Amino acid sequence: MKKIFTLLFIVLQVSMLQYAYAQERALGGPARQKLENLKIAYLTRQMHLTTEEARIFWPLYDANQAELEKLKRDRRHQLEEVRENFDGMTDEKANAILDKRLEQASDMLKARQDFVAALRKQLPAKKVLAYFRAEEMFQKELTERAAELRQERRSERAGGLRRN
Repeated sequence: MKKIFTLLFIVLQVSMLQYAYAQERALGGPARQKLENLKIAYLTRQMHLTTEEARIFWPLYDANQAELEKLKRDRRHQLEEVRENFDGMTDEKANAILDKRLEQASDMLKARQDFVAALRKQLPAKKVLAYFRAEEMFQKELTERAAELRQERRSERAGGLRRN
C-alpha cells in the first residue's frame, strides 16, 4: 500500500513539473534554451559549488536531465495516444496504458534515485540536498511567475474589452 502511495505521489510530482514546463515546451527553441540557462544559473548560485564540485556535478546533472527528458517525451507520446484514441479504447488497452503510466512513474523515480546515488558518491550530502532545495525553489518561482504572467494577460484582455 505504501508503494502505491509513493508511486502516486511521484506521478503527481511529475505532473506538476510538466505543468511548470508547459509554457517553456510550448515556446520551444531559443525560449527553451533561455529557460534552461536561467535554471543552470539559479542552481549554480544556490548550490555554492566549488570548481571541483561543479566539475563533478554538471556532467551528472546533464546525463540525468537527458534521461528525464527521454522519459517525459515517452509520456507525452502516450498522452497524445490516449487523447487521440480514448473514445474507441478497449478496457484491455486502457489497463495496458495504466500499467505503462505506473511503469513510467517508477522509471522516473529510478532515474532520480540513480542520480542521487551518483551524486552521493562524489559530493557531500549537504551539496546533494542543496541541489534538491534549489530545484524546488526554482520550480516554485517559475510557477509563481507563470501565474503572474497569466494574471497580467487576463487583466490586459479585460481592460481591452472595457474600452470597446
